[in-house]
Amino acid sequence: MIIKKLYLSGCFNYEKFIIDNISKFSISLNDSIILIRLINLYKESNEFNKEKLKENMNIRKDTFENSLAVLLEKDYYNIYLHDEAGVSHELFSIDGFFDKCEAILSMASNNSNDSLNIIMNLITESFNRILTAQEIEIIKSLVIDDLYDIEEFKIALKNLEKRNIKNIKTLSRELEIIRHPKQNKNNTPECFKDFIKNIK
Repeated sequence: MIIKKLYLSGCFNYEKFIIDNISKFSISLNDSIILIRLINLYKESNEFNKEKLKENMNIRKDTFENSLAVLLEKDYYNIYLHDEAGVSHELFSIDGFFDKCEAILSMASNNSNDSLNIIMNLITESFNRILTAQEIEIIKSLVIDDLYDIEEFKIALKNLEKRNIKNIKTLSRELEIIRHPKQNKNNTPECFKDFIKNIK
């Protein structure tokens, strides 16, 4: 697993990846919080410990239990017993999470070329001019690295057209606003804010 190797070497920003791809993971906001905590715990030890997992989390017990169950059912992690010197320990694996990350990246790679051509045409038409080499590189990064899709670009371009703006940097900021709307900040659970405030 390439993603797992990157994670173990400290080169995979899984927190940002989860936040940016919640819809592709098909999990809720609360599920993503617990998933991040699971991965954080796995870095310290693969011993499954509910008490330690929930430690310092401002989240209801039933919500916590439900998210754990959802993530287990969807194979984001699994629990197994390991015998050592006649004593059984409950351990967990997050290989399922790495599999899903690779599937998302694989889909993005397969679709990126087609999407990129469509998006380039949309921007060229909206800006009514030929894009510079630097602008093309920025757009490639937005599509391939940040995984923005055609619909997100359509919304962003429509918003820019209303303000008569034809600027790639402003387009990038608009895409970020669409993905992480400012108006949702007040609705974000306190426990989730602790995760996202340092992830960028």
